[in-house]
Order: sequence, then C-alpha cells, then structure tokens
Amino acid sequence: MKISAAQPFASDRSSRPRVGLPRALLYHRYGTLWESFLRGLGLDVVVSPPTDVEIARRGDALAPDEACLPVKLFLGHVATLADEVDFVFAARLVSVRRREENCQKFMGGYDLIANTLPGVPLLTYTVDMRWRQRERPAMCAMGARFAGAPRVLASYARAKARQLASELEARRREADVLAARDGRPKVLLVGHSYVAEDALIGEPVERLLRREGLDVVRAEPFGRGRARGARRISRDLYWTYSRELLGAVADAGERVDGIVFLTSFPCGPDSLVTELCRLKLTRAPALELVLDGFYSDVGLQTRVESFADIVKAKAAPRGAA
Repeated sequence: MKISAAQPFASDRSSRPRVGLPRALLYHRYGTLWESFLRGLGLDVVVSPPTDVEIARRGDALAPDEACLPVKLFLGHVATLADEVDFVFAARLVSVRRREENCQKFMGGYDLIANTLPGVPLLTYTVDMRWRQRERPAMCAMGARFAGAPRVLASYARAKARQLASELEARRREADVLAARDGRPKVLLVGHSYVAEDALIGEPVERLLRREGLDVVRAEPFGRGRARGARRISRDLYWTYSRELLGAVADAGERVDGIVFLTSFPCGPDSLVTELCRLKLTRAPALELVLDGFYSDVGLQTRVESFADIVKAKAAPRGAA
C-alpha cells in the first residue's frame, strides 16, 4: 500500500506532538481505534475528561440553536482541549457502509469546529463508502504526517485488531447479561453510545435502572453485527448506527421485560427509531426518556421508578405476592 504524505508536522514544543480526543460523539464507538493508532505513531494523546456540567455549559454557549445535545457536548469537549494540544482530532465519517449514511453531525463535525472555534488546529480523515473512501487508506494518509509508512501501517493494524476485539468483548458482555438467569427483570437500553455512555446524560439513567433491581442490556454494543435484523422493523432506514439499534431491538426486544429508549433533543433519527419500534413491538413495557439541557436526575428518577414498578410487576410469576 502506497501512502501519500501530507506536509510533515513540525512541533514548536519540546515534547511529542499532542493530539486531543474529545470524549464525545463517536469517541465512545471508535476511541480504542483512534487512541491506539495515534499512540502507535508516537503522539501524545490527551482525552478530555468525562462530561460534567461545566463542559456541557461551554458547549451550549458555542453551539448553534438547532444543534442536538450530543453536538453541544462535543463542542464543550473540544473547547476544553483547545488550549492544551497541538491538534484536536475530528474524523469525518460520512458513510461507513455502502448504501448507508451517518447522521449529518458526523459529516459536519469538523466544519462545525472550524467555524465555531477557528483558531483550533484540527486533525482529520474522511470515510465515505459511497465514493469508496475507505478507513485504512484514509487513516494511514493522516498518519503519514507524523511517521513513515512501515510504522503507520503497523500502527493501524494493531489499532484495528484492538478495536475489533473491544467490540467483540462488548457484544459478548451484553449477550451474557441477556442470557443470565439471575431472577432480575431485564431491560434493553436503546440509545447510541455517545448518549448512553456519557457520564452526564446517559450513565445516570443506567445507574437508576440498576438501583431499581433491573439488569440492563445496552442495545448499541449488542446490535453491532446485527444490522440485518433491522429489516424486520424497517426495510429502508439508511442511518447505519440507527440500523444497529433496530437490529438489537428486533433480536432482543421480545426477550426482555422492558425497553428504555434514550433519545436526545432534538434528534430526528432517534425519534423515528422510537416510533418504528413502538409500532412493531408491543409486548414489553416501554419508556422513552428525551434528554435535553437540564442536567438533573430528579425528573428521571420519578419516571424510572414508575417504569421499574411496571416491569417488575409484569415479570413477576403469577400468584407472587
């Protein structure tokens, strides 16, 4: 494989070049790949801290009014890193599978940063399978700014292997929770990883569910590799990560005692996925939690407790007290 290098990077710092990874959006999906690849090139990788209210407020102040909550958090993480690194990493993932696309926030995140925080140096690569722009050559071309071809190729191979192993382990972990016979009712948490795994907006929901005595199966890691099952619910949904959520619901939706839809305001794809599932699957009790810019557990707690009571009552054996 021939790598065409961009202009090599020359740092003014005495240490290695520092690259910031925002702990938001697709970091929760590809963080292992990105961090391993960049470190393999000899770069110093700085990951922003878990989301807190201050990061959220910074992002909210920077974002356009129509931006969804995950984009606001993303900008908050970028702003947190901006003064600490030589580059902020922002991949353009337009289409990762043929005849499918990603949400526009993954297409335009780079441009959003460039226009919102114009002084921030950015590091990026583009994947667009509609035009056969593939991950491996794109990442390796980006890496050629910092290292020679042998090191770049070896770093990508190691990073990809670690990413695939991480995804396989995550799928197995969720499948084990689903298969466990521990007497606890099980709920499927349907939400993208950048929502469900975010420390400020998603993790509190999972903690509340577990505190109520429910086992939680996260749909996104469970749904990776199950996108074909989405056709049972919708034949023409073309957003890749939404298809994976549908695949998880199609596979596990009838095997759990309840479903929690975790959506972010004002996300159109999430709203569509929730409505499609409600129309097709009616057996299990369902709860939709729409997350916005109010970072308080009070309203969530009341709704989760009521939902848990319904799930446990429905899952209890007949004649139980």
